[in-house]
Amino acid sequence: MADKRPTTPTNKIVEPAIPNSPRKKAKRKASTTYPPKEEPKKALAQKSAIEYLYLAKDALYMAIEAEKRALEESYVEDNDIKLLYNELNEVINLRPILFRNTSSDTELDIQLHKINFQLERLENGLSTKQAPKQTIKLPQQASTKKTETKTVSTAPISFAEALKKPQPQQVVPKVNSYRDRRLILQGTAKRYLKIDSKGLRDTLNKAFKEKNQILSPVIGTVTKSQKNGDIILSTTEKFDADFLKKNEATWKPLIDFNKSIRDTTWHKVVLHGIPTDIFNKEDGMTILEEELKVFNGLTPISIPRWLSSSGNRAKNQYGSAIVSFETKSEVDRALRNRLQIAGISVKTAEYIRPKTPNAQCVKCLKYGHSELICYRTQKCALCAGNHARQDHFCALCHQKGQKCAHTKLKCSNCQKEHEATDKSCDTYKDLSKRSIKPRTEVFSHVEIPVLGKNRQN
Repeated sequence: MADKRPTTPTNKIVEPAIPNSPRKKAKRKASTTYPPKEEPKKALAQKSAIEYLYLAKDALYMAIEAEKRALEESYVEDNDIKLLYNELNEVINLRPILFRNTSSDTELDIQLHKINFQLERLENGLSTKQAPKQTIKLPQQASTKKTETKTVSTAPISFAEALKKPQPQQVVPKVNSYRDRRLILQGTAKRYLKIDSKGLRDTLNKAFKEKNQILSPVIGTVTKSQKNGDIILSTTEKFDADFLKKNEATWKPLIDFNKSIRDTTWHKVVLHGIPTDIFNKEDGMTILEEELKVFNGLTPISIPRWLSSSGNRAKNQYGSAIVSFETKSEVDRALRNRLQIAGISVKTAEYIRPKTPNAQCVKCLKYGHSELICYRTQKCALCAGNHARQDHFCALCHQKGQKCAHTKLKCSNCQKEHEATDKSCDTYKDLSKRSIKPRTEVFSHVEIPVLGKNRQN
């Protein structure tokens, strides 16, 4: 009889009890470790150098087109981007022709499949709807974003509701003014006594066409300033002076000049007490400009000029000069304190242009300037003495500031026996004749000046 030994029961896997309370569940979840997920390795695209050149060329083209759409009519072609685009095109043309891979594994095909899948979903969704609504697809901004749709109701609306809807604003194209299109070339008055306006204009436009690939004309007129003889370049309506300064390397070799400035409103300051023995020379104003830059931190927009006449500078130790600045802040700095010129401090005053040549100064009683910038001695309008009219005193009748029977009248301008403010003064009459402009008779579109005195109709 065989022995029947008891069989050992098989070991059962005892699973741990799952906790029921939220606190125990959170503790068990925190203690449990999971193996890290292996991310699929992305296959690196094997691209050649010519493919990257094509991508760079496409990116530049898209940048140019995006800027055109954003700026519309005010768009001005960027010379740097255009030159880079042309250089890339030349490099690509020198290399062998590339046949791009059009297999389904490329990123372009994957994006096309995604777009087709979204279009099919939209078509299926529209076919199941009963309400007829018009769908407008907006352009995709990125390949990963879903296609946005906008539903527009086709129900008729009233005229009042149509008026309440906001109307699209019309984009007004920017029109450059006449002054914005002018660029003044300083230092060209003595170098170019006569200029060929048409020839110089065509030469400048040819340079823009060859170097910047601008087919439309940039320069409209080339003239000389009637005031100082400098050359003035005026652009056509599509361009302005800032465009010429930005592309100065294109046309600068064609004209010899010192500095180019825009035709803007200048702010002027008068400097009193300028030593004539140092600055009354041929290059004296250039030295004065350097003194303003180095010792005062000011940058004049043009070379200073003398306000005093050459005769007064020859016999006087000091004179006055006018300095022009581009901004009002620089004028405020110059007027705030005295300026350091040639080792001394000089007085400054704001320049006020007289309205007419016969405008009389109430301080010195001379003509052509204002009392705010006058540096001459005070004169009396009654006796031509070195005092103001209100300080005139008669020792016999003891009247002050008034004309009496004992007053000997004397004009400080013509030295005759009348008040300096009298309109019958010969000096005033001569200046009044200069300020009268000749009358013009208009025939069609031609103006013919009539010389001589104005005739009464």
